[in-house]
Amino acid sequence: MSNEVSDRSWIITLLLAIFLPVHRFYVGKVGTGILYWLTAGGLGIWYIVDIVLILLDIFTDKQGRKLRK
Repeated sequence: MSNEVSDRSWIITLLLAIFLPVHRFYVGKVGTGILYWLTAGGLGIWYIVDIVLILLDIFTDKQGRKLRK
């Protein structure tokens, strides 16, 4: 895990996750973003898990960097 901070915003990621579910595309995780959409957020489970991970500041961008606060 990297000590660097992403250029992607934590609050924008959270808002995108809650209202549009396109947060994985925003942070560069296109492959899992497509899977996310094809499975409707893992039938809702993945949706909840991602929001919790973002709130706990565990969610990272494609390079494994923490989101900028």
